[in-house]
Amino acid sequence: MKLEELIEKIVIEQGLVTKGRIKGITPETVLSLNSTVIIYNVTYDDGSEGVLPSSFVIKTSKDGQVGFENLFYRHYGSVAGLPVLKVYYADEEVIIMENISGTHTIPAWPANTASNLVQATQCIAGFHARLLNPGNLRETSKELIAARGYADPYISRVDEEQLRRFMDEFGSHINELGGKCYSFLLSHLKKPRAESRYASVVSGDPHPWNFWYPKKHGNTILFDFGEFGIGSPTDDLAHLALYCEHAVDRRIDPHELKDIYFGIMRNQGFDIGVLGIEYRKSQVRRLLTPAWFWARGIVDNKVIGYLNIALKYIQEPDLDLFK
Repeated sequence: MKLEELIEKIVIEQGLVTKGRIKGITPETVLSLNSTVIIYNVTYDDGSEGVLPSSFVIKTSKDGQVGFENLFYRHYGSVAGLPVLKVYYADEEVIIMENISGTHTIPAWPANTASNLVQATQCIAGFHARLLNPGNLRETSKELIAARGYADPYISRVDEEQLRRFMDEFGSHINELGGKCYSFLLSHLKKPRAESRYASVVSGDPHPWNFWYPKKHGNTILFDFGEFGIGSPTDDLAHLALYCEHAVDRRIDPHELKDIYFGIMRNQGFDIGVLGIEYRKSQVRRLLTPAWFWARGIVDNKVIGYLNIALKYIQEPDLDLFK
């Protein structure tokens, strides 16, 4: 079925419009790194644009990531108050979502501001507050393991061979404490991860360009769940904090993001002492992210930059928290 026909079918099936009222469906294609994103503008025979949905985002993928996103939306897309896009349809090959580009924007890479980071932090705190310990975590975890071999994206998306090669390649940039942490991580890649009191659905890749930011008013929206999984919520926060030093308007300290995140979670009734310990562990696990970037083909000088940031915030006692 052509995408235009699929859009019309979904719109009619959901009762948004009756058959025959759609005047035209016009595509505009935008290519991204792993997916093809097509914006379809819809016109109606009586000019109902603005009342009826007049624009949809269609996402397709060649690498299976859409299949993982479909799994996310199938399990969690209908959770009330979750800061994600409305999805009209999702299967293993295509996702049809609302288009909010009229009210929201994504910064052009590599632009990134302190305001973006603050809004993104507030967004993932709201996301986690609604998805900590949902009842179907084990079911989701089993499906992810069956589909791609692992459920936790932060500890398992690099294998032992990739991590050994990374350590050999960038050993001169890794200090003594970093070396201890990498040796620890290497020995624990295949071991079952101890369950956290606050297990959560995690984005897996919450960088500043995976959010829609409101142009004037409204909530920040998290999107792109191709790397989503089950893990510690503070791993998402630690990942986002890697981008603090890239803010173009002012330097923002990762501790500022941590304070914002913890303040929101405290107000939602979560134990900040537990999350504080988890965050320190997350800063150790974050050392795997530069290795993941390198394995994906990101150029060495950028990998070294992220590695230096990750090494800056680990402390000797952090490893003891894993015992």
